[in-house]
Amino acid sequence: MKAVILAGGKGTRLLPLTKKIPKCLVKIGEKPLIEHQILFLKKNGIKEIWLLLGYLGEKVKKYLEDKDFKLKIKFHQEEKLLGTAGALKFLEKEIKKDFLVLSGDLMINFDLKRFIKFHQKKKGIATILVHPSDHPLDSDLVEVDKTGKILKLLRRPHPQGRIFRNLAIALHEL
Repeated sequence: MKAVILAGGKGTRLLPLTKKIPKCLVKIGEKPLIEHQILFLKKNGIKEIWLLLGYLGEKVKKYLEDKDFKLKIKFHQEEKLLGTAGALKFLEKEIKKDFLVLSGDLMINFDLKRFIKFHQKKKGIATILVHPSDHPLDSDLVEVDKTGKILKLLRRPHPQGRIFRNLAIALHEL
């Protein structure tokens, strides 16, 4: 299975830290976030990764080209930022089978093999990993049924006076 990392955001909530570097190059410990993600994917058997770049994408490419991860990394630099759906649209001719999509600004650690098996068993169009958020008021949330099927995407800001289950999704554009 191939993976796609969306690494084109401007990181405005991390300013001034992201004024000169994209948020995926912000260090967590000794390594930038994007390197943690690539190593996670490699550890889980992913052999090809597409990086969809936007804001300061040339810095991401330069950083990663100096590394030898022993897997195939391809880059696509957007000229004009098209959002999540627009970035993924570029890949429709490149990837014909199921693939993973990660937001380049998330620190992740989950059972990827179990996640893939769940997706294959359910035979859905898409399977989305959601999580409780420590900041649900400014997060996009999802409403799910008893089986975990997503019923509704609740974009931020949320309507006043309504209580939502705290399951956040890492989508910024649809």
